[in-house]
Amino acid sequence: MKTKMVFYGDSIIKGKTWQENAPKPIDTKKNFVEYCRHCLDSFGIEVISKGVNGRISKQACLELEDEVLKLKPNYVVLEIGGNDSNFNWKEVSDYPDKDHKPVATPTEFRDNLISILDKLEQEKITVILLTPPPLAEEKYFSLLKGYFGDSISPHIQQKGGIANFHKQYVDVIREVAEERELFLIDIYQEFENIPDYKVDLIGKDGLHPSEKGYKLMAQIFMKSIGYLFLQNASQFALIS
Repeated sequence: MKTKMVFYGDSIIKGKTWQENAPKPIDTKKNFVEYCRHCLDSFGIEVISKGVNGRISKQACLELEDEVLKLKPNYVVLEIGGNDSNFNWKEVSDYPDKDHKPVATPTEFRDNLISILDKLEQEKITVILLTPPPLAEEKYFSLLKGYFGDSISPHIQQKGGIANFHKQYVDVIREVAEERELFLIDIYQEFENIPDYKVDLIGKDGLHPSEKGYKLMAQIFMKSIGYLFLQNASQFALIS
């Protein structure tokens, strides 16, 4: 029986991207999971992609049974949180002086993430946590202003900048991974370590990786899980 690895999460798992000269985003076949599949297949690992555009942590928790647990995977690669940090920008634009809440607060996101992890742990599934890539704030702000105008600016400034607000959710993932001693691949940090990542690795919308960015994610992932597999082999006395 093949080892089964489910990639579970949002549009980053789905492979959404917005190329610079394109009128709208697409779900590219040159995405993170497909790059990983190409590598993992040679190790006899079955890769199953369960990414949904727009998926939030509450939804991920509710859908976990049907989308993941029924498949009885050995590993789950979990990437979630970016959509939780989003706002209803139409409401922000219409009522710029009001206090607007995100889709889920960092605390709510943390609770949902822990609920997902609890269920996976109960089924003795090994979890690999991913942080989402960082936002390219100028690109994203330009996109938002194109749809909603300048009236959203005070709200963004009040939140300390949308990229900084998004990072709070990344920090939640890091903290939970440390608390629960989970294997974490910090895509956010790996991207930030690269000069001009906002130009080359993030697409036109400032949110999703470019195809080049997805390829780099896969390279980071494959390099990182080599350590995990070695740890597992050592744990079960397969190597000493």
